[in-house]
Amino acid sequence: MLLLSCCVIAIAVGGFLVVRALLPNGKLKNAVESIAPERHNTLECSWGSSTFEGESDSYYGCTYFAPGKLRQVAHTLAVRAARDGFEVTCETGRRLIALMATRGATTVYADVRRRGFADFRLHHLTAPADAMDSSADVMASSDVDIPAGSVLVDVSAHEDAPWSHRGDACATI
Repeated sequence: MLLLSCCVIAIAVGGFLVVRALLPNGKLKNAVESIAPERHNTLECSWGSSTFEGESDSYYGCTYFAPGKLRQVAHTLAVRAARDGFEVTCETGRRLIALMATRGATTVYADVRRRGFADFRLHHLTAPADAMDSSADVMASSDVDIPAGSVLVDVSAHEDAPWSHRGDACATI
């Protein structure tokens, strides 16, 4: 009887862990949704967790098309992140503004790109983009047809992200 009880408990715990791995981290999902552009067309969202060194413990990220200009959309994201208690830094390039926002163990990365960008990395799959580095080409601008009057936005939230702060205060956007 004791063996049967232990087996039932083990199966229940295992089932809970499997279901938890399949569902997005609610705290990270909320962080992305609260910072995302108010008006947008969602292209895709993904989530996961990792136990590998050099990767976030857990992430949730989405990619959007958002109407507006590069600086306008980036400024809105920075303001929304600051409103939610995040410390926000920015790095600005010609066709990219990369934001990094931290609050406790949660880090949010947001890239805003306009037509003609050199490269694009989904944060939730690789390290966040460096606005001045075009060497890590995952998706070229020719692969993405950004609607006129819109920008491409990638927002991802990470728990215990291994990447450090880059950029300065966002006063310039």
